[in-house]
Amino acid sequence: MKPQRLSWWDGHLVRRFDRGDAAVLAALAVLGTASLVTGGATARHLSPTSAYRVAQMLQQSQSPEFMPNSRLDDERGAPTTLNDETQRRMAVVTMVGEQASGEFLDALFEILGDDDDVVVLVPGTADPKLVRERLDNDGLTDLHFVRDVSGSFAADMRIHELPTTFLVDASGQVLDRTDGYGKNLLDRLRVRRALERGQRP
Repeated sequence: MKPQRLSWWDGHLVRRFDRGDAAVLAALAVLGTASLVTGGATARHLSPTSAYRVAQMLQQSQSPEFMPNSRLDDERGAPTTLNDETQRRMAVVTMVGEQASGEFLDALFEILGDDDDVVVLVPGTADPKLVRERLDNDGLTDLHFVRDVSGSFAADMRIHELPTTFLVDASGQVLDRTDGYGKNLLDRLRVRRALERGQRP
Protein backbone atom coordinates (compact mmCIF):
# COMPACT_ATOMS: atom_id res chain seq x y z
CA MET A 1 0.00 0.00 0.00
CA LYS A 2 1.46 3.31 -1.09
CA PRO A 3 1.93 5.95 1.59
CA GLN A 4 -0.62 8.70 1.16
CA ARG A 5 0.83 12.09 0.38
CA LEU A 6 -0.46 14.73 2.74
CA SER A 7 -1.55 18.10 1.51
CA TRP A 8 0.07 21.18 3.01
CA TRP A 9 -2.95 21.80 5.24
CA ASP A 10 -3.16 18.16 6.41
CA GLY A 11 0.52 18.21 7.19
CA HIS A 12 0.07 21.45 9.07
CA LEU A 13 -2.68 19.85 11.15
CA VAL A 14 -0.71 16.79 12.21
CA ARG A 15 2.67 18.40 12.87
CA ARG A 16 3.70 19.68 16.26
CA PHE A 17 2.80 23.11 17.55
CA ASP A 18 5.87 25.37 17.22
CA ARG A 19 6.91 29.00 17.60
CA GLY A 20 5.61 29.84 14.15
CA ASP A 21 2.15 28.72 15.19
CA ALA A 22 2.39 30.81 18.32
CA ALA A 23 3.24 33.87 16.22
CA VAL A 24 0.26 33.20 13.95
CA LEU A 25 -2.07 32.86 16.91
CA ALA A 26 -0.72 36.08 18.43
CA ALA A 27 -1.27 37.90 15.15
CA LEU A 28 -4.83 36.57 14.97
CA ALA A 29 -5.48 37.75 18.53
CA VAL A 30 -4.22 41.24 17.66
CA LEU A 31 -6.41 41.35 14.56
CA GLY A 32 -9.42 40.17 16.55
CA THR A 33 -8.89 42.88 19.16
CA ALA A 34 -8.48 45.52 16.46
CA SER A 35 -11.71 44.34 14.82
CA LEU A 36 -13.59 44.73 18.09
CA VAL A 37 -12.21 48.23 18.63
CA THR A 38 -12.86 49.42 15.09
CA GLY A 39 -16.24 47.71 15.13
CA GLY A 40 -17.19 49.73 18.20
CA ALA A 41 -16.05 52.93 16.51
CA THR A 42 -18.04 52.04 13.42
CA ALA A 43 -21.11 51.41 15.54
CA ARG A 44 -20.70 54.84 17.11
CA HIS A 45 -20.32 56.45 13.70
CA LEU A 46 -23.38 54.64 12.43
CA SER A 47 -25.60 55.59 15.35
CA PRO A 48 -29.24 56.40 14.52
CA THR A 49 -28.45 60.12 14.58
CA SER A 50 -25.48 59.74 12.25
CA ALA A 51 -27.43 57.47 9.93
CA TYR A 52 -30.22 60.05 9.82
CA ARG A 53 -27.75 62.81 8.93
CA VAL A 54 -26.24 60.72 6.17
CA ALA A 55 -29.70 59.98 4.78
CA GLN A 56 -30.53 63.68 4.97
CA MET A 57 -27.38 64.59 3.04
CA LEU A 58 -28.22 62.03 0.38
CA GLN A 59 -31.74 63.37 0.17
CA GLN A 60 -30.47 66.90 -0.30
CA SER A 61 -27.97 65.80 -2.93
CA GLN A 62 -30.84 64.26 -4.89
CA SER A 63 -32.94 67.42 -4.68
CA PRO A 64 -33.56 69.00 -8.11
CA GLU A 65 -31.28 71.85 -9.09
CA PHE A 66 -34.24 73.93 -10.21
CA MET A 67 -37.55 74.30 -8.41
CA PRO A 68 -40.51 73.23 -10.57
CA ASN A 69 -43.31 75.66 -11.32
CA SER A 70 -45.76 73.64 -9.26
CA ARG A 71 -49.49 74.22 -9.46
CA LEU A 72 -50.80 75.38 -6.10
CA ASP A 73 -53.97 76.75 -4.50
CA ASP A 74 -54.08 79.87 -2.40
CA GLU A 75 -55.89 79.83 0.93
CA ARG A 76 -59.18 80.71 -0.78
CA GLY A 77 -58.87 77.79 -3.19
CA ALA A 78 -57.93 79.86 -6.23
CA PRO A 79 -55.31 78.25 -8.50
CA THR A 80 -51.84 79.74 -8.64
CA THR A 81 -48.30 78.64 -9.48
CA LEU A 82 -45.01 78.80 -7.68
CA ASN A 83 -43.64 81.29 -10.21
CA ASP A 84 -46.64 83.54 -9.55
CA GLU A 85 -45.87 83.41 -5.85
CA THR A 86 -42.13 84.05 -6.14
CA GLN A 87 -42.75 86.60 -8.92
CA ARG A 88 -39.63 85.18 -10.58
CA ARG A 89 -37.25 86.84 -8.16
CA MET A 90 -34.98 85.60 -5.42
CA ALA A 91 -37.19 84.15 -2.73
CA VAL A 92 -37.31 81.98 0.34
CA VAL A 93 -39.76 79.11 -0.12
CA THR A 94 -40.67 77.21 3.02
CA MET A 95 -43.03 74.29 3.47
CA VAL A 96 -44.43 73.89 6.96
CA GLY A 97 -46.69 71.30 8.55
CA GLU A 98 -50.43 71.45 8.92
CA GLN A 99 -49.97 73.01 12.35
CA ALA A 100 -48.17 75.95 10.67
CA SER A 101 -45.90 76.45 13.68
CA GLY A 102 -45.87 80.09 14.67
CA GLU A 103 -42.61 79.54 16.56
CA PHE A 104 -40.79 78.53 13.38
CA LEU A 105 -42.33 81.28 11.26
CA ASP A 106 -41.59 83.90 13.91
CA ALA A 107 -37.95 82.78 13.92
CA LEU A 108 -37.86 82.77 10.14
CA PHE A 109 -39.07 86.36 9.86
CA GLU A 110 -36.94 87.46 12.79
CA ILE A 111 -33.77 86.16 11.13
CA LEU A 112 -34.60 86.82 7.49
CA GLY A 113 -36.50 90.05 8.07
CA ASP A 114 -40.10 90.91 7.28
CA ASP A 115 -39.50 90.72 3.55
CA ASP A 116 -42.31 89.97 1.16
CA ASP A 117 -40.11 87.49 -0.70
CA VAL A 118 -41.03 84.59 1.58
CA VAL A 119 -43.45 82.01 0.19
CA VAL A 120 -45.13 79.75 2.75
CA LEU A 121 -46.60 76.43 1.64
CA VAL A 122 -48.64 73.90 3.58
CA PRO A 123 -49.58 70.34 2.54
CA GLY A 124 -52.67 69.89 0.43
CA THR A 125 -54.28 67.89 3.23
CA ALA A 126 -54.25 70.94 5.52
CA ASP A 127 -57.56 72.66 6.19
CA PRO A 128 -57.00 76.26 5.04
CA LYS A 129 -59.46 77.63 7.59
CA LEU A 130 -57.62 75.96 10.47
CA VAL A 131 -54.25 77.10 9.13
CA ARG A 132 -55.56 80.66 8.86
CA GLU A 133 -56.91 80.45 12.40
CA ARG A 134 -53.58 79.22 13.80
CA LEU A 135 -51.63 81.91 11.98
CA ASP A 136 -54.02 84.60 13.24
CA ASN A 137 -53.69 83.28 16.79
CA ASP A 138 -49.91 83.52 16.45
CA GLY A 139 -50.19 87.14 15.34
CA LEU A 140 -49.40 86.38 11.69
CA THR A 141 -52.61 87.88 10.40
CA ASP A 142 -51.06 89.30 7.23
CA LEU A 143 -49.15 86.15 6.28
CA HIS A 144 -50.22 84.71 2.94
CA PHE A 145 -49.88 80.96 2.37
CA VAL A 146 -50.53 78.51 -0.45
CA ARG A 147 -51.37 74.80 -0.48
CA ASP A 148 -49.60 72.00 -2.29
CA VAL A 149 -52.92 70.37 -3.17
CA SER A 150 -51.55 67.78 -5.61
CA GLY A 151 -48.51 67.01 -3.49
CA SER A 152 -46.30 67.48 -6.55
CA PHE A 153 -44.12 70.15 -4.95
CA ALA A 154 -43.25 67.95 -1.95
CA ALA A 155 -42.65 64.95 -4.23
CA ASP A 156 -40.52 66.81 -6.78
CA MET A 157 -38.40 68.47 -4.09
CA ARG A 158 -37.92 65.23 -2.10
CA ILE A 159 -39.46 66.67 1.04
CA HIS A 160 -39.76 64.15 3.88
CA GLU A 161 -39.42 66.48 6.86
CA LEU A 162 -41.21 69.69 7.77
CA PRO A 163 -40.36 72.47 7.82
CA THR A 164 -38.12 72.40 4.75
CA THR A 165 -36.88 75.73 3.46
CA PHE A 166 -35.26 76.72 0.17
CA LEU A 167 -33.48 79.77 -1.16
CA VAL A 168 -34.09 80.15 -4.90
CA ASP A 169 -32.94 82.76 -7.38
CA ALA A 170 -34.99 84.51 -10.05
CA SER A 171 -34.56 81.58 -12.45
CA GLY A 172 -35.81 79.09 -9.86
CA GLN A 173 -32.38 77.58 -9.19
CA VAL A 174 -32.08 76.19 -5.67
CA LEU A 175 -29.20 78.02 -4.00
CA ASP A 176 -29.59 76.45 -0.56
CA ARG A 177 -31.84 74.10 1.35
CA THR A 178 -32.42 73.37 5.02
CA ASP A 179 -34.36 70.42 6.40
CA GLY A 180 -35.86 70.87 9.84
CA TYR A 181 -35.90 73.82 12.19
CA GLY A 182 -32.90 75.48 13.76
CA LYS A 183 -31.94 79.13 14.07
CA ASN A 184 -28.46 78.26 12.83
CA LEU A 185 -30.01 76.80 9.67
CA LEU A 186 -32.09 79.90 9.06
CA ASP A 187 -29.08 82.11 9.70
CA ARG A 188 -27.19 80.18 7.04
CA LEU A 189 -29.95 81.06 4.57
CA ARG A 190 -29.76 84.70 5.63
CA VAL A 191 -26.01 84.83 5.00
CA ARG A 192 -26.34 83.09 1.63
CA ARG A 193 -29.13 85.43 0.54
CA ALA A 194 -27.11 88.51 1.54
CA LEU A 195 -24.08 87.25 -0.40
CA GLU A 196 -26.21 86.54 -3.46
CA ARG A 197 -27.53 90.11 -3.25
CA GLY A 198 -24.04 91.50 -2.97
CA GLN A 199 -24.68 92.65 0.60
CA ARG A 200 -22.67 92.19 3.75
CA PRO A 201 -24.13 89.34 5.84
